Order: sequence, then structure tokens, then C-alpha cells
Amino acid sequence: MKDCFRQIIIIFLIGFVFLFCDKKKELSFSSDIDVQEIISKIFTTKKAILDFKKEGQALCQKQYDCLFLSFWDFDGTILKGDCSEGLTEDGKAVYKGLLQLSIEDGFSISYNKNEFTKFEKDYREMEAKKGSAIAYQYIAQIYQGQDKKKLETFTSIYFENTLRKFYFSESIKILNSMIGQDDFRVYIISASPDFFVKGASGSLKIPKSQIRGINLEDKDGILTNKIKQPITYAEGKTKALQKIVLDIIKEKKYKNVFVLAGFGNSYQTDAPFLKYIIEQKLPVSKPVAVMINGGKPPIEYDGLFYNTKFLNTKRE
Repeated sequence: MKDCFRQIIIIFLIGFVFLFCDKKKELSFSSDIDVQEIISKIFTTKKAILDFKKEGQALCQKQYDCLFLSFWDFDGTILKGDCSEGLTEDGKAVYKGLLQLSIEDGFSISYNKNEFTKFEKDYREMEAKKGSAIAYQYIAQIYQGQDKKKLETFTSIYFENTLRKFYFSESIKILNSMIGQDDFRVYIISASPDFFVKGASGSLKIPKSQIRGINLEDKDGILTNKIKQPITYAEGKTKALQKIVLDIIKEKKYKNVFVLAGFGNSYQTDAPFLKYIIEQKLPVSKPVAVMINGGKPPIEYDGLFYNTKFLNTKRE
């Protein structure tokens, strides 16, 4: 009798393990998804929505019936390294960040041309005491009193001459599959200063209006120290995404707006907006959220995103 009971327990436990594994498999995404598979999944979802009919009526019959969107982080997701802080490998500087270059060029009223080291010390102390969100805002604020257009021109030249060489080839391939389609828009939401990250517009062929960073209010083109909301860091990226979608809907140009994909590289700063994207309910199929070089996910995000590694850049 005891042996029989023991066998029943064993069979039950084996069945439970198989059931748990099947459920886990349903929730988890591949850790080695490649670029072509990512593109295929996004455009398969787009086609499914284009073909979808509600009560016999297609949602996307005419040119402006449907608009499809993807949202991207920038530093570490499109650009290897950080446009503000630069890139260091094996203890050696690969390229300088826009912070150092712009301070050395006299763009900051808060720091003299030879005071980049002093800025770094102040910034790291602020980050340690007050957190990254406050420190990121401070980066933008040291440029108060500066001409916004001059800063954007300065950063555009550096992107064109240097930083574009460090775009991940895999990210560029995915971006290029979307850019240029009348019914598809790419948006970048970054925690770098707005006037820094907008410098990537020309090299990526993405309009400046579709690139958002931590932004300062300006008066007649001269930057103030007042931060515009939302602050594009962590949860603020989700708010920025929601505002972009709402603004498009308010224009009443498109009947339907669908967010098909999101891309990030940090569970701390990008996971909230990626989670928001993946939990949307589309008319058919599912959106795609990809964590690039993000490492092992925290428990709360385990199985939510596709995980992949991007290594190649144009310089390589």
C-alpha cells in the first residue's frame, strides 16, 4: 500500500514538473534570437493587423487608417557606449563623450574649458548622494544660457564624423527595415540630454522630432535650467511613450496607432517601457520587446523580453 501511494506521489510530481516547464516555456523568450527573426516577428505582426477584420471591416483600408511605431533607447542600444560619457574598453578611452568635448569647447557656463575633471567629480558625488535621475538632469542643466541650435549643430558634427562608426550594425539593420515606410515611425527615448541625442538625427535618418532626451525649456532658443516633463529616465520613458502616442491620436490624422516593438539595454532604465509595450493588447498577434546586452534579467522581468547580444559596429 505504501509503495502504491509512493508511486502515485512520484507520478504526480513528475506531471507537475512537466506542467511547470510547459508554462515557463510559454512565458519565456529565446535568449539567442537573431536580427532577421526580430524583423520577421515585427513585420509578421504588422501584416496580421493589416489583414485583420473587425465585423467584416478591415482596420487599415486607406493610407492614413493605421500608423505603426517602434520605440528605442539610444545609449547601449543603438550606440555602443554612451554619447554623453563616451566609451572605454580595457581601461582605454575609445572615444570621448559629448560632455567632455562640449565643456572643453566652452559650451558650459557652469564649468570652464579646463574643468571637465571637476564636473566629473561633482557629477559622481551627486549620483551617489541623490541618484541617477537627478544626476542625469544635472548634465543637461550645466548648459543653461547656451544657444540650443549651436549645441545641436556641434553634436551633429561629432555624430557624423565619429559616433556613427559605433552604431551597432544589428540595430541599424532593424532600424533600416522600418525607416522610410510611410506607415511606420521610429522614436528614440534617451536619458541623455535632448540636444546631445538629437545630433544622431542625420546619421540615423530619423527626424529630430522623433528623438527625445532629457530636455530643458528655452527662451528664444536660449536654454534655461528648467527641466521639461516627462523626464526620460526609467518610468519617465513610459510616460514619454504614452505622451507621444496620445499626441499622434490627438492630431486625428490616423484612425489607429499601434506600438509594435521596443528596444533597450538596461533593466533599470528601459525595462519599464519595454514591459508597457509587451503588455499591450493588439487586435491580433503580439508586440515585440528586445533587451540588448542586458545580461541576466531580474526576477520581475524574467521571461518578458527577447534577450540578445549585439557586438558588431561599423568600425569593426
